[in-house]
Amino acid sequence: MMIRFYRRLLGQHAVLENCFYVDLVNALRPDEIERLKWLITEPQTVVTDETGIVDSKILEIGPRLSVETPFSSNAIAICRSMGIVVRRIETSVRHSLVGRKAEDIVEKNLDRMTQTVYSEVITTFGSGLQPDPVSSVFILEQGEQALREANTKLGLGMDDWDITYYTELFQRLGRNPTDVELFQVGNANSEHSRHWFFRGIQIIDGHEMPSSLFDVVQEPWKRGAGNSITAFRDNSGVIYGAEVLAFVPTKPGHPSPFRIVRTLQHITATAETHNHPTLIAPFPGAETGSGGRIRDNRAVGRGGLVHAGLAGYCVGNLHIPGVKIPGEVVGNDPSHRHASPLEILLRGSDGISDYGNKIGEPLLGGFTRSFGQTVNGARREFRKPVLYSAGFGRLNDTHVKKSDPETGMLIVRIGGTAYSIGV
Repeated sequence: MMIRFYRRLLGQHAVLENCFYVDLVNALRPDEIERLKWLITEPQTVVTDETGIVDSKILEIGPRLSVETPFSSNAIAICRSMGIVVRRIETSVRHSLVGRKAEDIVEKNLDRMTQTVYSEVITTFGSGLQPDPVSSVFILEQGEQALREANTKLGLGMDDWDITYYTELFQRLGRNPTDVELFQVGNANSEHSRHWFFRGIQIIDGHEMPSSLFDVVQEPWKRGAGNSITAFRDNSGVIYGAEVLAFVPTKPGHPSPFRIVRTLQHITATAETHNHPTLIAPFPGAETGSGGRIRDNRAVGRGGLVHAGLAGYCVGNLHIPGVKIPGEVVGNDPSHRHASPLEILLRGSDGISDYGNKIGEPLLGGFTRSFGQTVNGARREFRKPVLYSAGFGRLNDTHVKKSDPETGMLIVRIGGTAYSIGV
């Protein structure tokens, strides 16, 4: 069951109103409707559950409906704490076309990666798609040819070496793989984090290098690994800490009094970049870059605590309108596919802070660099930005090592057509 609320923005003409689409489990009582109205109200707005402003002079932009937005996740949590059970809440922006062209509004306001133009009022979040049944790939019967066909159909990215290796692997196992298994193999072998590249054999000018890039990266740690506990083998680095007094419940997970105990707590630290997504869509690209790094602070060992974050940005020349910055000669060539350096700094920094704010991680520091010059006749510039997210926290010594998997445990992977990487 879907209901809609319209938040009309008083005193504005270009943006008429926000539309909130709410997918309900059950019909709401009048008092629950009033609570929902209160939830989405802002100063100088009028909230109504009437039909809103509907005519040919409206252009509505909202999130793609195939993936639930972080806004919806937060709104659902708030609603449940208020005793209102909803499945999903999404919000769109309705723009006035009076005196304006639709293409100009789209060009200025549409994030092509995460949003779309609604041609009509949304009546359901369902796509109507049904998952395909799991099927087998008949390697035992057809050999490499079966895997080559699956490689093309599923987009696994396998080369000839991969085809031969996995054909022989399943022949040794004596069974055929499923398409789900092969999709997992394709994801595991992807170059998302350049694992193959860093571990691979490097050949430069025809000469094989004695060390891989990963060997080079690990060398300082190998020479002085005294205080590092989990380097290169977990979601986050763990540095040896100290014994501290901690306030802990006597029966974790149950109502109980607290007591003061002395525990050994270690420092966790990790960092990652999220460059290409931020180049395409600065706010969600930076937001998920920060969120992915926060996940690693949480997921180290058997669970760590997040404390504070850092952020870094490297972009090309800014070319701020009305502001002349000495040395900014190159750049200022806008692309319809990519965000500008200025947009990346503004929206990217918003995205990093937004995710941290949602889970209570303060952003304490960082750095910003912009550069673009012609050097010896060649252009040197951060054409692809660097979006750097780092953070630190702590981890109880008893939680440093993950437990071993046990026989009978299930491996569950969740995904879909819009989220095919799986979780």
